[in-house]
Amino acid sequence: YQECDKAAKEKGADQTADINCVKYLLSARKDCWPCICQIAKKEGWKIKGCTLMVKILKSIVDNLRAD
Repeated sequence: YQECDKAAKEKGADQTADINCVKYLLSARKDCWPCICQIAKKEGWKIKGCTLMVKILKSIVDNLRAD
């Protein structure tokens, strides 16, 4: 995920890095979003939707463990 690391460090100043990051993220299978969000959390990146997705997934896992 080097493409996204560069884009995050540039904070929008490098459009090529932003585009390469988006291409990388879009190339991931849609069921890979939890992985992408986990990497983003670890690296301190803010990706729209990830905070909500992590909360939803945590809730699901907690409910499964409770059963």
